[in-house]
Amino acid sequence: MTLRKAIVTIATAAAAIVVLVGVLLGVVILRDQHYWPFSTGTHVVALWGATFEMSVPEVSRATGLSLVTVAPRDEENTLSFLWGFQYADPDLERLTTRRYAYPVTLFATPGALSFEFFDGRLVGLDGSFHPYGKDDRAAFVTKLKGALTTRFGSPEKDQEGESTSEANWKRDGVTAWTWVPHEAKKSVNFSINYQAVQQRFEAKRRERDSGAFGQ
Repeated sequence: MTLRKAIVTIATAAAAIVVLVGVLLGVVILRDQHYWPFSTGTHVVALWGATFEMSVPEVSRATGLSLVTVAPRDEENTLSFLWGFQYADPDLERLTTRRYAYPVTLFATPGALSFEFFDGRLVGLDGSFHPYGKDDRAAFVTKLKGALTTRFGSPEKDQEGESTSEANWKRDGVTAWTWVPHEAKKSVNFSINYQAVQQRFEAKRRERDSGAFGQ
């Protein structure tokens, strides 16, 4: 083999290695960020283009939101929603992660969002928003409930309580809920939850436990 042929062979091999490394690195990035063909979202819309079962990177890209791990501070005690919720079931809590987005606006009203992921997939979101005044509050609640009714149909429950008004919707395995304290200082809250992922997990857990001590 001449020196020129040896150099060409070595250069070709090096180029092939570079291409292979580039392909492998690209696959790693696609998989890590859940781009196609590693995307996990369903066709069930959650909010602003995000769909249930999306991963954290997918939700961030779909909504344009920067999702953080630290919940919003509530120094003035205006956020009624329980941001620090944890499941009593250790299996559920172990597989649950939460991300937050704030400040955000919905119907021109400032607030914060909490996204819940189960086994890395979006299964729920909570919103807590604080309209500026009484009229703005009433308008926001009307728009929020109207949007949920458009999506889910008429609410299964819509009632006024002593200190809050509540409404809930359910359709195709998704539940939605609003909780509006009468106290103007408190935030207007809503929650949307997708049941399929946890139902699959519960089925697998029952199957696991049925043979826990052998046949």
